[in-house]
Amino acid sequence: YHRALLARCSACQHYAKRSVAQYKTAQQKKCGYGPNDRWNGDIKRHFRVCSQWYGDPRHKAKDWNNYSKIMQRGLLKFKKDLLIRKRQVHVCRTKKTYQVCLKSTNNHYVVSLGDKLNVRADRKACKGWEIHTLVDVNGGTLNHGDAIYIRTAHKHYWSAQPSGILQANRTEPWTWEQFRIYKVSGKGRIANGTKIAIKSAHKRWLAAYQGGGQHVLINRTKRSSWETFTLRFVGAGTTAKSKRAMVAGVFSPRRGAEVFFRGQDGFLRYSYVHGGRRGLDTRTFRQGGKVQGGTSAVYSPRLRHAQVFYRGVDGYLHHFFFGRGWGHEVRAFRQGGKIQGAISSLYAPQRKRSEVFVVARNGDLQYYYFAGGRWRLDKSTFRQGGKVKGAVSATYASHRRHAEVFFRGRNNRLRYFFLHNGRWMMDANTFRNAPVTGTLSAIYHKKHRHSEVFFRGKGGYLNRYYFHRGWHFDHKSFRGAGRVSGDISVVYDAKRGQPSGFFRGADGYLRFFYMSGGRWRISSRSFRRGAKVKGKISAVYSKTSKHPEVFYQGDDGRVHFFSVRRGGWALQVFPW
Repeated sequence: YHRALLARCSACQHYAKRSVAQYKTAQQKKCGYGPNDRWNGDIKRHFRVCSQWYGDPRHKAKDWNNYSKIMQRGLLKFKKDLLIRKRQVHVCRTKKTYQVCLKSTNNHYVVSLGDKLNVRADRKACKGWEIHTLVDVNGGTLNHGDAIYIRTAHKHYWSAQPSGILQANRTEPWTWEQFRIYKVSGKGRIANGTKIAIKSAHKRWLAAYQGGGQHVLINRTKRSSWETFTLRFVGAGTTAKSKRAMVAGVFSPRRGAEVFFRGQDGFLRYSYVHGGRRGLDTRTFRQGGKVQGGTSAVYSPRLRHAQVFYRGVDGYLHHFFFGRGWGHEVRAFRQGGKIQGAISSLYAPQRKRSEVFVVARNGDLQYYYFAGGRWRLDKSTFRQGGKVKGAVSATYASHRRHAEVFFRGRNNRLRYFFLHNGRWMMDANTFRNAPVTGTLSAIYHKKHRHSEVFFRGKGGYLNRYYFHRGWHFDHKSFRGAGRVSGDISVVYDAKRGQPSGFFRGADGYLRFFYMSGGRWRISSRSFRRGAKVKGKISAVYSKTSKHPEVFYQGDDGRVHFFSVRRGGWALQVFPW
């Protein structure tokens, strides 16, 4: 009898484990299997059989009690493990996500409130809590009838209760968290601005009560105007327009790594460290208007504080600096007219002031510097280099005691401007055989006493020009790192005596390259804990940890910060 009980339990476990293996195989072959597919049904049957067998009163005899401790521990643990494994394989890795806003018929946006529970349709604009992540279960194009999950800005999933109440408090998607999305008219692909309706697993339609202005329910059996919503993709003409965070990091010797970035409302944010705790300034920079374009930050030893330059919505260069409080300059930069594209700033010790390179509306490079008690503009020197096409990166050359700048010209070749005998000189011939196919980043190499530049070259790989008794071109060392598919940011690593940097890899995740043992090495595994890179990357060198650190905007819409703590990479995420 005892052997029969053990054999039955063993067979039951073996059957369920086999079902999970089959379910995993099916998930790998084709994503999007829902709660009603046959492998899921096998697991459900296993739960039912084992639960009935475990709760059968006939097995509560004396002989069963002798094995109760062993069997109870084993069976309950198996149930728990199986449930966890089931949920893990249920969430397919190839699902595609969209940042969306839902507008009701009365032009109110749907919002998931901060209590992580209630959902309403009473907002006039789509920002922050009104932006949801729509997860297309089967991946690919979002089509009529697709299964979806809806994740809130608080990283919780919508859940349709059998009572018709919609909650937004689930940490994992499961049966009640899965919905179907339908076009109101026609079938096929769902595009930006499409009228849609959403149905729960209980076959009930999502409805904004009174067409908007009140709570959202999911209890309607028929579809009408209250059950119709307009789907807007964020970054495709919505009121929450392309919120790419223009991230600009800087290292403060007194406070550590700090960052300026564009918030979701379009205004500048400043994340700083004070008293060992990180703070966020969201109000100071509203006087400068919204950010629309490049952003560049620099640390001023004279003022012992960070400064920032950015392009405002008015098209002009704005400058925020800290004296006895935050000051704002814009009038001094109107002499050069409106700007576009990249901005690159640096601190010039010989003038004890910050300087900045910008791109004018006509594509010419312009140079703002402070002399004689006011800002001056040089807009003629760099015309010989032609129009700027893409990235600009400036650095301070200590041996020349002056700023230098690299940029990508119209023919996709590098331009290098430097000061020699008091005059600006241009070097374009050195770089004529290496086209620039993306962004670039320049640093000053203190050992070589010369500037050098990293850039995305032919084939999409990282290339490097460095100076050591003459210019050298390195286009082979970084082949093992894969292709560059986004921004590049490089700093001088004083501890190693070599440059180190970060770039966005072909899979969207961050890559860190550094020199060790006389060869270039690549690190990528540690950065998969963060989101994929979507926008700007800004690296700083921390004199505290004696290691490079990095800020970037992730595809989840938040700013990520990787720093070195206790010998390993630590991740911190900032809200917008």
